[in-house]
Amino acid sequence: MQYSELLFNKNCSTILDAKIKGKLKVKNKRFFYQIKTDTFIGDHIYEVVSVINYLMRTYKQKIPITFELGYFEFSDKLVYVILESICYYMIKDLNYDIMIDFNAKHTIWSEGISYSPLKYLGNKSYFVRRFQNDIYMRHYRRLIPNIQEQKKEYLSNLMQEIFNFLRNNGMAEESCEQLSEVLVELAGNASEHGKTDCLLDIDITRSQYFKVKDNSDKQFYGVNAVVLNYSPTLFHEPLKNKLQDSKCLNERYCSVKKAKEYHFQHFQTNYNENDFYTISSFQHKISGNKKKNNTGGTGLTYLLKSLEEKSDTHYCYMISGNRVLFLEKDYMLSDSDKYVGFNKEKNYFTQIPESMLLQTVRMFLSGVAYNLNYAIEKEW
Repeated sequence: MQYSELLFNKNCSTILDAKIKGKLKVKNKRFFYQIKTDTFIGDHIYEVVSVINYLMRTYKQKIPITFELGYFEFSDKLVYVILESICYYMIKDLNYDIMIDFNAKHTIWSEGISYSPLKYLGNKSYFVRRFQNDIYMRHYRRLIPNIQEQKKEYLSNLMQEIFNFLRNNGMAEESCEQLSEVLVELAGNASEHGKTDCLLDIDITRSQYFKVKDNSDKQFYGVNAVVLNYSPTLFHEPLKNKLQDSKCLNERYCSVKKAKEYHFQHFQTNYNENDFYTISSFQHKISGNKKKNNTGGTGLTYLLKSLEEKSDTHYCYMISGNRVLFLEKDYMLSDSDKYVGFNKEKNYFTQIPESMLLQTVRMFLSGVAYNLNYAIEKEW
């Protein structure tokens, strides 16, 4: 993937060096590094990156490395997809020998690990092919190229392909339409704003989960999706830069500037300027693209909320830089003019977002990533 090196360049602290040196073992001219945990989370990705940075700083030779993770569960789909992308970069771009020794438990959010190319690291060329593209039974993956030309036609074909995949796995037609539209818009935006390629991965769980709230026997299946791209451009930056140019504004953008006056006076420890531009980039008819003065997204927050209303449970968030925005349906309601406040008051102009929706994480992700997890009723 393009700009994968930024994951290492932006997380190059030496703070873990002493810990890494103490845990690093050598056997038969190969390094071994053990991570013991019940749940593998983003902090462990940071640790993996720190180990690799340490090895590249300390040794001129490309000594093979095995990460011993043992028996555990991944916290969500995005975590193991980022781990896959690290291995892809190490193998394809740096010609490193890297192995991940693990046995992961399956949950509704991470059952897709059974399709992961991590299982094929022993066959490097096959791993690379499986990372780039894989459509098989309940798994769909595409490494979408940087599409600046023929974008509309490409995305239209991609949307139809995703719709067919979801429909063939028993999802209701309306849910297929909504999810395929959401994923294609996210992938298109990633390519447009980051000017880079983008990884799209979807899995539908084999396991059946039963709705018990109303004592019914409805069957729900986990639908898990990740959109990931690495880029020098963070999610909030295009709109932030665009709003500095008053010549490209229309009424909707003037409204964002009006909201900015209030928000800038109410920044808090867990809410800052970049967060404001992040929530503003989700607003209807707002885009960071300088060529788009009149239109932005197609109501992405509405589509996400509609999907969540069909879901028995969900876990959705976006990460860019070291900031996470959780996408909770109760806080994604819009006012009469389709502005979303990310608060229960549905107030974008004189109310800041709920603090629980924003979080700082240790790992810095240059670009943008979405983790979308739904438990949706199967139609057949």
